[in-house]
Amino acid sequence: MAPTLLFFVRQTQLSRRYLIVGMNTHDSGKTQLAIYLAKALKEKGVEFAYFKPQSGHSYWEKFEHTQACIEDGRLYSNDVARLEKLVDSGLPLEILNPVHSLYVPAKLERPAYSMGSTLGIAGWDAVLAMRRISQVQDGAVQSIVLMSSELIAGDHLLISKEDANALAGNSERIHITDLEEVYVYETTLMEGALNSSFELVEDRFSNTVIESFNNSAWPWEGLDSVDKVFAIGPGHIFSYEPKKYLKAVSYMNKGHSPIYSITLREIADLLKPMKTFHVQPGERPPIESLDIGL
Repeated sequence: MAPTLLFFVRQTQLSRRYLIVGMNTHDSGKTQLAIYLAKALKEKGVEFAYFKPQSGHSYWEKFEHTQACIEDGRLYSNDVARLEKLVDSGLPLEILNPVHSLYVPAKLERPAYSMGSTLGIAGWDAVLAMRRISQVQDGAVQSIVLMSSELIAGDHLLISKEDANALAGNSERIHITDLEEVYVYETTLMEGALNSSFELVEDRFSNTVIESFNNSAWPWEGLDSVDKVFAIGPGHIFSYEPKKYLKAVSYMNKGHSPIYSITLREIADLLKPMKTFHVQPGERPPIESLDIGL
C-alpha cells in the first residue's frame, strides 16, 4: 500500500480535548461513551475527530473483524472503524489509531502447555503476533509492523502465514522474538508515532475525543493537557478536574516505565471526582450533565 499524502488546514474554532479512561482492563465502556459523546457533538454541529492512540484485538474473539482487516490489507481497531463511520473525519485509520496489536492463540500440543515464548503476553491464547506502529513523515503515513515471524512461519500460531502477510501489507516489517525486543522498538518509535499522528489530527480538527488504552490513566507522554476527563466502568461515570488529574498522573510517574503503564486505580486515591453518575444497563449516559462545553 503506497503512502497516503495528507494536506489539511488548521481549524480556528475553540479547541477541546475530551479524554476517556477506563476503570477496568477491558469492557469498561470507553468506546460506547465515545459514541454517545460523538453523537452529541455532531448534533451541535461541532467538528471533531476520534483518536485512539493504542489498541489491540484478539484474532479468535474478533475473528470477523480480523477477516475484514485481511481483506483490507491492513491492521486496525474495530472501535476506530466504528467511530470513523459515525464521525467521517476523512483521516486514515492508521493515524486515528497509530498503534494496534493482534493477539493470536498458540497451537498447543496439550492443555496448559507452555510455548516457551515471552510474546504470550496474557498466556497461550494471547500471543503478540503483530504490532503496527504508524506515524506521519513528510506529509505521508508510514507504518512499521513488529512481527513474530518465526512463530507464524513455524505454524505455532492459529493465524496462517498468508493472512499475516496480508495484514502487514506493504509496511516495513521488523521481526521480533521476545518482549524485550518489542519494548526496545516501542521506546524508540511509539512516542514519535503518537505525537506526529495527533499533531496531524489537531491540524485538521480543533476538537478531539481521545480514548485511552485499557485502564491506562494517561495515554501517552506527549499529550500535555486535556480539557475534560471522564473515567468509566460498568454502571459508573466519574468526571475529574483536568489539571488536578494530570498532576496526580505526574506524581505517580516515576520515569522508569511509559506513562501509559500508570493505571487509573493507582491515582484514584489521590483525587476526588468532580461529579459521579450511575448508569443502568442499556441506559443512555447523561451526556447533558457531563458539562462537555456545548
